[in-house]
Amino acid sequence: KESVIQYGAESGTAILMDPNTGAIIAMASYPTYDPNYYTEIIDQAYYKNKAVSDMYEFGSVNKVVTISAGLEQKKIDTNYICNDTKGYYDMKEFKARIYTFNKRASGKLDLAGIFRTSNNACVAEISQLFTTDEYYQVLIDFGFTKRIGIGLQDESYGTQLDPEKLTKLDLAMASFWQMFSATPLQIISAISAVANDGERMQPYIVDSIISEDSAIKTEPTVASTPISKETANTTTQLLFDATIEMDSTNSHVNLIRTYKVAGKTGTAQIPKKNE
Repeated sequence: KESVIQYGAESGTAILMDPNTGAIIAMASYPTYDPNYYTEIIDQAYYKNKAVSDMYEFGSVNKVVTISAGLEQKKIDTNYICNDTKGYYDMKEFKARIYTFNKRASGKLDLAGIFRTSNNACVAEISQLFTTDEYYQVLIDFGFTKRIGIGLQDESYGTQLDPEKLTKLDLAMASFWQMFSATPLQIISAISAVANDGERMQPYIVDSIISEDSAIKTEPTVASTPISKETANTTTQLLFDATIEMDSTNSHVNLIRTYKVAGKTGTAQIPKKNE
C-alpha cells in the first residue's frame, strides 16, 4: 500500500513463494477490500486477486529466462560477450530496432553485465540464436503458455502465442517480454526454477485439508524442469554478481545487503492513449 501511494501506481501485487516446494507463503494486492463489508464495495475490480487474474508486461525479468535457456541449450556460454556499439540491435529484415532503455551504447558486456544494465539489445541478439520453435518450447517449459492451475478464482494465463506465426522479431520482443503479458503468478513460478536447481514446482495455496478423521497434506510436485541444476546455479551466480555490482546507494540494495540476493528488475513501456 505504501509503495502504491508513494509511486502513484494504480495497484500493486506481491507474492512470496518457497521455490523448493511451490508453497505460496504470502500473497497480497492493493487496493483491496475488507471482507467484513463485502457487499458495500462499489468498485468490482477490488474483488479480483490481481496476483492470479491480472496480466501485465513484466519486461526485463524475462531476460533470466532467455539467458538461462541460452546457456542450457548451448547457444551461449559463460564467456559470452555482447558488444553494444550503437545502443540498439538492428533487425533489418523487419525494419526495426531494439533499443536500450536510454538509447545509449553500453559497450562490451558479459552476461552479468547484461543483467546489471538490463540491456535489451544484447538479449535480443541472444534470442536470435533460437529458432521460433525452440523459443516457444522454452516458454512452455517455464510455464508461460497456460494457466498455472493454482485453484483460485479468475486465474488467467497471459498472452497466448501462436507458435506457427511467431517471427524472429517476436522472439526479440519476448526475450525481454514487451508486447506480451503474463500474470504475477506465472512470473514467480518461472523464475523460481532458477532458485530451485532447475526444477519448477507446482505452486499451491492449501497446505493440508483436515477433517475429523483424516488429514490430506499437499505434496510438492515438479511441474517442469526447464534447465539443469548446473545452468540454474550459473544463472543464480550471474544474477548475484549483477545485483552486488549495483550502486551501493540504491535503496533496494541497502534494504537487503545483509543477505545474498540474486535478483532482476523488470519494467515495461506503458502505451499512450490514442497512439
